[in-house]
Amino acid sequence: MKNWAVEKHFYSTNMVDIVGALQFDPHFHRIRESISDSKREDEKPVNIVYATLGLLNWNFKEDEFILYLHDIIHKLNTKKKIKLILRLHPHDQSRFKGKFENLNGVEIHSNKIDYDPEKRSGDWYMKKDDIGAVQDILMKTDLLLNMGTTLHIESIIFNVPSFIVNFHPGNDEYVKINLKKIAFDKHFSPLIKKGLINFISCENELIGILERFSRGENLNIPERDALIKEVVEYSDGQTAKRINDGIKKLIGEQSV
Repeated sequence: MKNWAVEKHFYSTNMVDIVGALQFDPHFHRIRESISDSKREDEKPVNIVYATLGLLNWNFKEDEFILYLHDIIHKLNTKKKIKLILRLHPHDQSRFKGKFENLNGVEIHSNKIDYDPEKRSGDWYMKKDDIGAVQDILMKTDLLLNMGTTLHIESIIFNVPSFIVNFHPGNDEYVKINLKKIAFDKHFSPLIKKGLINFISCENELIGILERFSRGENLNIPERDALIKEVVEYSDGQTAKRINDGIKKLIGEQSV
């Protein structure tokens, strides 16, 4: 974070203090819980969360991919029941919710916000309750799949295995070209260069990951701790205190 401020915005190193990511502080105050403590371990469902991308460019046909993923999951021969949890981006609430709410084994979550994606009007920034909802989802997530959403970074805080899907059975060329331009080059380029992001690039890889996951294999990448340090810097939930201390320090220096 400090290098980014120095290299991109030309601050001198002595002008930059890293205090942490304030929006992540609530995450660090939560304790990861089990969703079904009353059930035996072998009776608990495994939860796959798919977070939608929410682009105003709807040619991704992400709804078709979700139906495809649902079909793949239900064809797997697994000992444990698998639940597909959909985390809908604000752009996707009106157009996706009705399509999936009657699917077997699917649970739907979305932000409670006032935003119209067609008119591009309203406020779609996350409120305190929305952040809490994300925390609740991540605390019961066993595996996260997405096409390049920022939930990928938040999942790392909760040590949730996370994979970016980089293919589409009915729209593959379009998805690969546009994901590279919109998500990989724009948002995730530094993390990709460090080898810190997992990709699924074809159906066979997807099935393989789901089968390994259902057997209880560890799908985390070893560099996860380094990634948290790279992106968040602090994970103690004390960012607000460091901001306050920094302001006091600055006021004290200016008053001398």
